[in-house]
Amino acid sequence: MEVKILGGTGLHASERKAVERMEAELRASWFAYASLLVADDQGSMDVDTLIITHDRLLLVELKEWNGKLESSDGQWYINGKPRGKSPYEIKRVHAIRLQNLIKRELEHKLGYFPQVEAHVVLCGTATPDNLSSSEKRYVHNLEDFLEISGRDKYEALVEDKSKAIYFIFDKSGKPRPNSQECLPIFRTFFGGHRVKPKEYRPHHFIAENVPWFNHRNGLYKEYKGYHEEQANDIALIRRWNFTQLGIGNATQSQWGEIALRESRVIT
Repeated sequence: MEVKILGGTGLHASERKAVERMEAELRASWFAYASLLVADDQGSMDVDTLIITHDRLLLVELKEWNGKLESSDGQWYINGKPRGKSPYEIKRVHAIRLQNLIKRELEHKLGYFPQVEAHVVLCGTATPDNLSSSEKRYVHNLEDFLEISGRDKYEALVEDKSKAIYFIFDKSGKPRPNSQECLPIFRTFFGGHRVKPKEYRPHHFIAENVPWFNHRNGLYKEYKGYHEEQANDIALIRRWNFTQLGIGNATQSQWGEIALRESRVIT
């Protein structure tokens, strides 16, 4: 599958590896965008990966989470610690907004509007086993998601839209989203003013696209950044890539010892 990455700083290292595996293992006839922001009348939508398949668009949120994942009252928790509102619910709303945007701007060109469906893919050790049944249906570990190139696996993972799909593509003869007729239309749209590269934005500071400093062994990169609301507030943002340490140094405690060493010295 061909993947066009719009914003390189918007993906974590493990998420980038997940996208690279999707590129290598998913159907060659599909096309995807990664690390983008899509704007509608309600604001910007942060999209990790958007896959144009043969019958719909899959909006995929990537999460590099390790530990026990649970949900309660619409919130997700890792090892008992809150991680905010359900990413699936957030992306479900984004999928509806994106579908409405495509309907408004592309239906007259495509002859129909494709369904947009949200999924969350877990790139770390967390699993969806302890999520609510309504969410678990749309949350997968990476290995399971990569099996959707097979027809049976794909149909088991996505929503059953068989009646609508039959009417649009088989009975009415409309070109499929990944066809040579439709892909140029999508490329024009996603290359337009409503889409821009996803930014690395920790704690409301926006990192510059080019690193200010690269660690000699690739362990981290540092970026100059500025506050999204207070332009005079600047920051130096360090982004770690702990995968460079190898399997022998892959525990959370080991990473914490390295990442927090400066804070311990100061305090």
